[in-house]
Amino acid sequence: MFIAVITKENEDRALDHLLLAKELGTTCKLNAVLPLGISTESYPKYKMIDIWLKAKELGLSKYLEGDVQFYNGGCSFNTDLMCRSTIRVFWIDVNDNIHYSSCDNCSTLGDSIPMENS
Repeated sequence: MFIAVITKENEDRALDHLLLAKELGTTCKLNAVLPLGISTESYPKYKMIDIWLKAKELGLSKYLEGDVQFYNGGCSFNTDLMCRSTIRVFWIDVNDNIHYSSCDNCSTLGDSIPMENS
């Protein structure tokens, strides 16, 4: 397993890390850059969701470390139900329907943000 940090500068190559993981027979954790340590930037969650969905579409999700967290409702930003103004978690059900929620606790309780499929 290896970790790749996704930034605005390398977002177009994010899936290359999963292709490398496939070639090496391992997994890769794709982390969005956060303004911690010497970093001052933050990569948006909605863009990470696009990358994760593209990985699933291309059949690369099995090389994504932690795919259960992102495809089944987990959230690394548990804020005790204080994040209702944002989409922080999504999951794909057994019928390939995408569900969005503001946090993992809310989604576990059945709370979902309605979104139109395009």
